[in-house]
Amino acid sequence: MTTHSKAWLRGFTAFGLLLAMGCGDDDGPAPVVDGGLPMEDGAVPDPDGGIPDPDGGVPDGGGEHTGELTMGRLVVADSTAPTAWIFDLDAETPALLETLTLAAPARAYGTTHGRYAYLLQRTANLVNVIDSGIVFESHVDHYHLDIDDPEVLSFTMNGMMPTHFTEHDGWVAIFYDGSGDVDLLQERSLSAGSPMVRTLSTGVAHHGVAVAANGHLLATIGVEGEALPTEVGMWEVTALEGDAEDLFGPCPGLHGEAAAGDFVVFGCSDGVLVVEAHDDHFHSHKIDNPEGTAAGTRVGTLVAFGDVFIGNWGSEGFSIIDPEAETLTPVITGSPVMSFQFDMWGDHLFVVTADGRLHRFEPDGEVHGEPIVVSDTPFSTERGVPRPALTAGAGRMYLALPAAGQVLEVHAEEWEIERTITIPGSPHSVIAVSVSPDWTEEPHDHEH
Repeated sequence: MTTHSKAWLRGFTAFGLLLAMGCGDDDGPAPVVDGGLPMEDGAVPDPDGGIPDPDGGVPDGGGEHTGELTMGRLVVADSTAPTAWIFDLDAETPALLETLTLAAPARAYGTTHGRYAYLLQRTANLVNVIDSGIVFESHVDHYHLDIDDPEVLSFTMNGMMPTHFTEHDGWVAIFYDGSGDVDLLQERSLSAGSPMVRTLSTGVAHHGVAVAANGHLLATIGVEGEALPTEVGMWEVTALEGDAEDLFGPCPGLHGEAAAGDFVVFGCSDGVLVVEAHDDHFHSHKIDNPEGTAAGTRVGTLVAFGDVFIGNWGSEGFSIIDPEAETLTPVITGSPVMSFQFDMWGDHLFVVTADGRLHRFEPDGEVHGEPIVVSDTPFSTERGVPRPALTAGAGRMYLALPAAGQVLEVHAEEWEIERTITIPGSPHSVIAVSVSPDWTEEPHDHEH
């Protein structure tokens, strides 16, 4: 059973805007090399619920009040050191706001328009939460800003080997590989100053995943002696105990998930498992790998936006998954895929390949423009070597390059590197949070 600190650093009474758009989950999908499993799969939160009434507004939290737009904050975690950095993206040169000393190396997760970032420290059995300091006040067709300094909350989540993160329907789910437990946090309760966490024990330690959808928690069921699960159980979010109400599968070698709309898709060694919401219950079906798929080639990492689901395709490329049409279509990239992610609007899919190139694709897999060379040296595909990672920001993509000690800011439409952020370490996990939901490319003041 997990434990939670009752101390609270800041007593917020206002609700922040909890709007998750697409793939700001995380430091991006982990690569799959030589047909094997990713080291860790990227978590992909999705919109669908958890959003306060936009006409209700947000009371002034006491910080500087403006009517400008914001590019938000960028949280970067080191690959081997217990260090993370928080940058202000509104400065002409992204300004370092905080350097955090953690208990262990972390992975950073969150959502593009969300207020919080989460630092999962697997070897320290600890999850820290960062408040970006930015609150959006709704004015019907736009938002005003209440801006304060970012802070690490004294509230923590604790459990054995926190590994997998999802945010969906206003709920954050943390899966602990070391115990098979799941912490389910109602994110808006953080802004209210009274964090509400519910815990589920699946009973068997394994490398699993959990995601809230349609008033239920879907969590993998482990098998004694097996690292990866083969089926998914369902519980009501208000009753996280006892046996699962329903089971979905089989899904051999289950790894990776994405949720969007009525669908949650899980990667399997022989295809993908699709779980679809129908009112107060779910249906499931399998989409098999295409005929002739080479042994070991599989989907093990997934991202989603709207009704489009993208998975890796072994180390050969990526796959386009249509859960309604029940199709899985591979797209071969010619070089091993290291990371992939949608932009904040879901207009394009960005893919980093081992040959040091960043590619831009249409959601249907069509190439959009020439690739950008982001590294003169090919990226290592050796297991255990820090990999490049992608996250979506305000019309930009942020690419962390661990070996170079840099994060590149790439304009998603103009398709060029705009700014380079130098990191005094090895950045391997990056997330942009608190980006204006009404973001536009119209000129605005960078200095708040």
